[in-house]
Amino acid sequence: MSNGDNKGMQFVITTMIFILLFLLFYYFFFKKDDEGEISAEDFEIALINDGVLFLSDIKGENRVNRVHGSFVVWAPLGESLYYIDNYSKLKHYDLESKKSEDVAVNVSSFEVSPDGDSVAFVEDTDDPKIKIIGSTDGELISEIPSGRSPRWFKDGEALIYIKDGDIYTTDRDGYGTKKLFTADAVDLDVSPDGKFILFTEQREGGSRLVLGDIGRGSKKIVKEVSTTEEATEASPLGFSLPRFLSQTNEALFAYNDGKGGKIFKMNADDGSIGGVCMEGGPIFSLSISPDDDRITYFYMSRANLPSFKEKVGEGEEREMLFAPSDLKAELNKALLDMQDKGILTGDKVNKNTVTRVLDSDRIKIVDLKKGLIWFAGSGQYPSLR
Repeated sequence: MSNGDNKGMQFVITTMIFILLFLLFYYFFFKKDDEGEISAEDFEIALINDGVLFLSDIKGENRVNRVHGSFVVWAPLGESLYYIDNYSKLKHYDLESKKSEDVAVNVSSFEVSPDGDSVAFVEDTDDPKIKIIGSTDGELISEIPSGRSPRWFKDGEALIYIKDGDIYTTDRDGYGTKKLFTADAVDLDVSPDGKFILFTEQREGGSRLVLGDIGRGSKKIVKEVSTTEEATEASPLGFSLPRFLSQTNEALFAYNDGKGGKIFKMNADDGSIGGVCMEGGPIFSLSISPDDDRITYFYMSRANLPSFKEKVGEGEEREMLFAPSDLKAELNKALLDMQDKGILTGDKVNKNTVTRVLDSDRIKIVDLKKGLIWFAGSGQYPSLR
């Protein structure tokens, strides 16, 4: 064999070895999270982290990434997921096939019916409307011309929603629309027996939690506070996140103030309230396991956050507040652009300080029966299976 042939053979062998090593490297460091030895049944929590949908067990171990998304919930039976991708599309993700299918477009928020057959979602337009569609085929069932924050009754035949602050109900097919309460509602939920509505009202200088009796058409203020600080997307002061357990008339809600966030439990039947847990920063989102044993939420840690200030005028500055909906790439670009324009002061803008802002969102899990609380890593919008 000639010297040229030897060199040619060596080149081929070297190239093949390089490709093999690259494939091995790619598999172990990039594709290893494609489940490996983890069974689909082991996944107990879904969450969003840095714009990616993650699945893991309850301890945050064996965490695997799936697809790009901004909000996620488990289907009622836990065999699949629904999520909003980064293009405001509602998608259905099957655990076994690991494939996603489009369900709807222009979606800002959604709620899957308890029987899993339907989805109510808020259309992301200048004049938001609620659409009810089939959960898998996306076929339009009915449409509510104006509304937000849809919540299903447990039988899946009707839902409640907010329109101009007032609370309405309608059936699944869009008939029988009825105004239940005049209010300034921001968020709400309905009890599993369909008798009560718990909702929050945010008014200038104050916030309150209100319990409505649907049968009697009466409502009473459960708790009310005055807030001197201005509420922002990054720090929602006052009461929020009212969520009923699935099997009793007990409900959870959050209260955020300048010192941090707290989660309370109340009983709609007797009005009793007790504390569950507290954090040093505002609490966002709240998911309850189907058996009512555990809850999960994410909060913004205010410890060790860098201070960024924006120039708003000659000799005037204001502190920048970061909302949990900010994606790392978007925030990084915004900060660096502001630095280039010379309108950002404060701590040095670099990868580490930007990462510290976004990694300040943390997920906690609470066992309501055992009183245990544990940290499940960084992320947003967790959902329990």
